[in-house]
Amino acid sequence: MTGKLDTTSESLPLQLAVISISRNKIFIRLDKTKTNNEEVIEIYSGSGYTLNLTYKKKEEPGHGSIYNGRLIIEHDNLKSEYKVVGTHGYD
Repeated sequence: MTGKLDTTSESLPLQLAVISISRNKIFIRLDKTKTNNEEVIEIYSGSGYTLNLTYKKKEEPGHGSIYNGRLIIEHDNLKSEYKVVGTHGYD
């Protein structure tokens, strides 16, 4: 799950991803975002993990925004890749 965490009124909200590994929630920060041919690439890292989220947004009548893409999680020499499809959650 990705989103913004508003910690205080003195600083901007943090852009984070939360991953669950062995029932432990790990929060990692957004390092970089870029767009290439309507495809968004977000790279998060922290606690020894790197998450690369790549997706396209499509508007579907009656359903709103649909996101379709993939994510790659890397830790040490391990790498897992997943296909992701979802809708917009909260603002």
